[in-house]
Formats: sequence, structure tokens, C-alpha cells
Amino acid sequence: MVRRRKLKSIICFAYLSGQFFFCKKSIMPNFASTRVFSENDSLSGLNENDKYHDSTILVQNGQKSFGKTHVLLNLSMKVRKGTIYGLIGSSGCGKTTLLSCIVGLRKLTKGKIYVCGKKPGEKGSGLPGRLVGYMPQEVALNGEFTIREVCHYFGRIYGMEKNFIDDRIEKLLKLLDLKNSNQYINTLSGGQQRRASFIVALLHEPSILILDEPTVGVDPVLRASIWQHLRDIVDTYGTTAIITTHYIEEMRQANTIGIMRNGVMMTEESPARLLEINNANMLEDVVLKYCLKDEVPQIECGPETAETFNPAMYKQDENTKSSQTRSIHRIGALTIKNLIVLMRNIGFLLFTFGSPALIVSIFCFAIGSSPKDLGMGVINNELVDCKNFNRNNILHQYWPFNKKIYLRCLQSFTINLLSKCGVKATGLDTPVFFEDPIYGSEDSEFTYFVAPGVTTGFLFFMSALTCGLAYIIEKKDGMLHRSLIAGVTTMEIMVSHFIPQFAVVIGQAVLAFVIMFVVFEIPQTGSPVLAFFLVLLSSVCGMAMGFMASTLFDEEKSAMLMAIALIFPNFLLAGLIWPIESLPGTMQKISLFLPGTLACESIRAILLRGWGFSYFTVWVGFVSTSGWISVYVIATYIIYNIRK
Repeated sequence: MVRRRKLKSIICFAYLSGQFFFCKKSIMPNFASTRVFSENDSLSGLNENDKYHDSTILVQNGQKSFGKTHVLLNLSMKVRKGTIYGLIGSSGCGKTTLLSCIVGLRKLTKGKIYVCGKKPGEKGSGLPGRLVGYMPQEVALNGEFTIREVCHYFGRIYGMEKNFIDDRIEKLLKLLDLKNSNQYINTLSGGQQRRASFIVALLHEPSILILDEPTVGVDPVLRASIWQHLRDIVDTYGTTAIITTHYIEEMRQANTIGIMRNGVMMTEESPARLLEINNANMLEDVVLKYCLKDEVPQIECGPETAETFNPAMYKQDENTKSSQTRSIHRIGALTIKNLIVLMRNIGFLLFTFGSPALIVSIFCFAIGSSPKDLGMGVINNELVDCKNFNRNNILHQYWPFNKKIYLRCLQSFTINLLSKCGVKATGLDTPVFFEDPIYGSEDSEFTYFVAPGVTTGFLFFMSALTCGLAYIIEKKDGMLHRSLIAGVTTMEIMVSHFIPQFAVVIGQAVLAFVIMFVVFEIPQTGSPVLAFFLVLLSSVCGMAMGFMASTLFDEEKSAMLMAIALIFPNFLLAGLIWPIESLPGTMQKISLFLPGTLACESIRAILLRGWGFSYFTVWVGFVSTSGWISVYVIATYIIYNIRK
């Protein structure tokens, strides 16, 4: 009897130790203590403690709505440790939405999700982050990258060492029969691209694998290879896997199958149990039977609550780097990726770099210069000779562009004419006197007014265009989606786009200033450095507006239309091309609330008047631009969370 009690104690201790050490948050989980289930196991055969304390993933009464559209309806789900969970359902039933909630990319409207004892998005949960390896239905990799570059990108996000990344690449290439890691993604066949996507999901040896239809469009040989490897890592290392597929019969290799319909989890059982209770020989017949039911049964949530689901059972990694260090790693990885994308599109980069200088040159050539070689005609029908001179009607004149110059010409002509006729010119001086200007010179041209405004406005426009397009393209190719699941935040994405784009803007501004001051000799009475910094700040404001537009829309056309709708009023009403004093009184007040108005006035005050930062007109331009940057950033954050 004593020996039996000791044996039971040893077994219990071993089992509890396995439960405690399994779900680590480190890159290499402790797989030795994993409980592996056979195909014939089912949830109904477990007692209450086994059902819940064995759950790596637990969803309780989950509801998710987008406006008035309900995608998930009181859905409950349990995924046991060290098993393959097959998620089956028709397109649009909510599978992808459920998975995005599990990985922390979206939040449930109601209900709870626990992954390894913690809620996704909670501090220390590892979600979004390195806990999960995710393979979406699409390839979701940038085609301009090689396999090695993609792996190094995600490896940096996860904080992996370069040598370890290279070692994992070689092993996974050999496993999945890919020969050359330096091949570009867009040069691979469809099957090879899916294998490259699988490499990214397996790269950091995650504790949980989520594969959204990994076998779509894959030949039978490769499909069998993917399933075999999936089975191997689950049985050998205790990885927990969720896989969705429309190939229902291949789900026989899963430990548990969950069938979804219209946002509801209808049943969760092992494949053998489903065939048995439905008296069927094929899983397709079972799924069809559930789909044809008039009433939709629901899996009831167990008694588990946040209090009884003990997170202490899942040991977290105490040696992980600080959140600040991990954030720096992620920003570094994102920045390197964006730099590679820029360099791979050298034509677009050169166009972006040179277009502001080109536009400034065209404006300075075409707009603002004083008319040249204009003839002046003086008609004097009344004057026959000096004897019949009529002082009241001496001549008619046509006033040309510069009234000041020709008013003086007219005065000189009149005095000379009267002198020749023997008439005293006393009292014929014009009643207008021209003193030396306080700012500028007598021969100032309209170009001096136009050039600073055009430079500021066009740099604002180009910054909004390039940042917005880069963000939307990244969203469309799926790379952004995978990056967010890997733990990247929206702010980190904005910073990573800001760094290379800001470098481009510096080059654009330098070239534009050289064109203005050297080629066209625009006067610079004040500090060009101060004006340069304000132009850069205005460009950052354009970047922030581009991010806001690209967060609000998923298509380039929609984002571009919004950007044009916001930028053109800024061009026309903010005094960039024509003085705001020409606007009606109400419009002048409205123009003060546009992003470019006060900044442009400030730059002109610096360059043409020589004012410094102590003047209100100057520093209010910096304050206004900084305020607009804050508005755009806050709007981007709000839009992102609403759409989430």
C-alpha cells in the first residue's frame, strides 16, 4: 500500500511539473514535460480539471462585432497543450477573425481569451509577440526580399542573434527542400513561396503555431510534407498548433476538430469521436451534417474564470530583455526593411529626391518674375504744338505691371515735355513719394514671395504621398499583418518609416534651398538654418498626414483622393502661392487653421525680413506645425484602434 502511494505521488509530481514548465515564453520552450494526446482522445473523456488546466488556448463566450455585423457569437473554444487543433468552417464563418483575436491583433467585443494563462495584449503575455508563429493564407511576404532577408527581418523583430538566425535558416531550408536562401520571393513558384512562408512561422521555434489554410494551392506531395513536419514537432517537442483548411479529410491527422458555422463553435471532438457519434466514414459527411442543421448548437463555456484559470501554472521567461530594448530591436528591423525597399526602387527614390527642386525651378522660371521688354505707349491727341497746350488734358497712358517704375517714367516725361514747351513744371510732381523699403529692396520680385511657399508646400505634399503609399503597399502585401502579430506596434511602424523618409526629406530640402538661393538668388536676410528646420518640421507634418490617410483606407486610390482633398485647399488658401490678404475676411480667418499658413508666413519672415525666433510670427509657425503633427498622430492612433 505504501509503495502504491509513493508511486501515485511520483506520478502526480511529474504531471504537475509538466504543467508548470510547459508554456514558457522563451524562444525555446521546455517540451520535455508535454502531455501528448492520441487521435482517439476527446474533450468529453476528460474531467473538469483536465479540460481547463490542460488548455493552452481558452476562449470563453467570445463575441466580435464590426458595427452592426456580428462575426463571432458566444463562441467558446479549448485548445490543449501539445496537440493539433483543426478549425473547420466555410469562408466568412469567422475563422480568421477568431485567430486574429487569439494572437492579440484584434480584441473581442465581449468574452475572454486566455493564452498560456494570460490575456492577449496583456503585459508579459507574449501576444502579439514571439510566443506565436503565424502563417497566413496568403504568402504575406515582400516579393522584393530574398528568403534570407525576410528571415533576418523577423529574426531581428524577435531579438534573435544573427548566428542563430542563419543556423535556423539552413535547417529549415533543408527540411522544406528549398535550395537557395538568396532567391527573391517573387521569383519562387507558388509552392516554394508557401514553404518560405512556413519557414518564417517556424523560425523562432514558437510554443504555439497558428496556420491559416497553409495547404491552399499546394500540391499533394508538399501538403503531406507540411502535415508530416507539423505532426513531428507536435509529437516530439509538444508544440501546440491550430490549423484551418478547406481540405476536410486531411484533418484526420488533428487531435481535435472544431467546426464553426456563422460565428458559432458547433462542436469540438477528436476525428474518431466525430465519425463515431455521427455514424459516418468520412469527415466531409460529418461537416455537411452539421452545416445542414436547422438549429445551431453551441459549445457551452466551462466554469473557468479569470480567478480559477491560474496564470502561475505557466512559467514566464524571467531573462527576456526589457520592453525598451525589444522595441529598439523592432524599430531597427523595420527601418532596415524600409531602407532595403527604398534602395530596390531606385527610380522612384530619384524621382522623390529631385522632384521638389524641379518644381521650385519651374515656379521660379514661370511665375513671379517682372515682365521684360514691354513697350510703353503715350498718346497725346490734344497736343498740336506748344502754343495750343492744354494742361488739363496732356496725355493718356496704359499702366503696365509695375506701376511704381512707370509712374516715375511718366513724371519724368511730363517734366521734360513742359520744359521744352517753355512751361514751368511747378506743381506737376506726382503726389506719391517712394521711400526706401523697410524690408527688401525696391526691385523685389514676386518670385521672392512664391519660392518659400512653393518649397514648403511641395515638400509637405511629397512627404504625405511617399509615407502614405509605403504604408498602404506594406498593408496590401501582408508583411505588415505578420509584423503586427510578431509584436510590432503602430508607433514603431511610424518611427521606422519616419527615419528613412526624413533622410530623403533632408536631401530634398537641401537641393531645393540650393536652387532658391544659389541659382535664382532668392534673398536670405535672416537665418536660412532656422528656415530649413521649419521646412523639415512641415515635411514631418506631411508624413503624419500621410499615415493618417493610409490608416483610414486600405487602397492607394482612396488614400490619394483624401490626401489631394486635404492638400489642395492648403495650397490655395494658406498663402503658399498668393497672399492671404487677397481673400475675403472670413476666408482669411479660416486659412489660419490650415497646416501651411502660419509655417509659410514664418519662413517668409525669416528669409525676407530677417526676423528671429523672438518674433511672434516666427515661433508661432513652429508651434502651429507641431500642433498639427500631434493632431495627425492622435487621429492615426484613434483610427487604428477603431478599425481594430
